[in-house]
Amino acid sequence: MYARGGDARASGREISQQGLPSLSGFYIGDSQSYPSWRAYSFRFGRAPLSDESNDPSYTLCARFCLPDWDRPIQSCWTVPAEEWEAFTAFAEELQLERFPDGRSNQLSCSLYDPDGRQREKVLDPRTAELVRGYLTELALRLLDEQL
Repeated sequence: MYARGGDARASGREISQQGLPSLSGFYIGDSQSYPSWRAYSFRFGRAPLSDESNDPSYTLCARFCLPDWDRPIQSCWTVPAEEWEAFTAFAEELQLERFPDGRSNQLSCSLYDPDGRQREKVLDPRTAELVRGYLTELALRLLDEQL
């Protein structure tokens, strides 16, 4: 996407390009296999009602089962900005932008941008499992801290 304004090439100014949209929220889930331990849902991003301070609030809302548990874990946690930054770096490494747009019954995720735009991406099984593993590990760590 190019900078707004007149034709920058004609005036000799450098044309600036904007990078990929920044990620402000993320969702991945699989409810097709509910109530099996394979069903999961992770919503991670800006807190809906974050306070007016300069430090943004982030939340992770998770619902998932572990193979050796008889009932699901379901909770929401306030997450420090560092955890969000670590996740966005992880998502960038996975290059989620490269996946095709669209929605799948089992292997899709939603990317949310600061301008409110939502992008659906169809993931391959390996990437979906990497994301699920990352978010499950984070949720279990937050659960341990809560106890």
